[in-house]
Amino acid sequence: MGLSGAAQEIDTVARQYRVYRQKVATPSVERVNHSAYVYLLDAQQQVRAVFSADAKPAEIADSVRQVLHENENRG
Repeated sequence: MGLSGAAQEIDTVARQYRVYRQKVATPSVERVNHSAYVYLLDAQQQVRAVFSADAKPAEIADSVRQVLHENENRG
């Protein structure tokens, strides 16, 4: 997902999600180096888990099942 908006808004969201980012200017293009994570949020939009690019599918699936189970028990 891309993020756009005013610089202050982007800074706020980047801090909330602990995103690393750095603009890199070259003679031909400007790009942004950044961290790449998958965030698992619950029904209250709280971050429950953060997965890196090398996360195992089973680890992600187990976390999703746990959050879904907790949400079912609340309702």
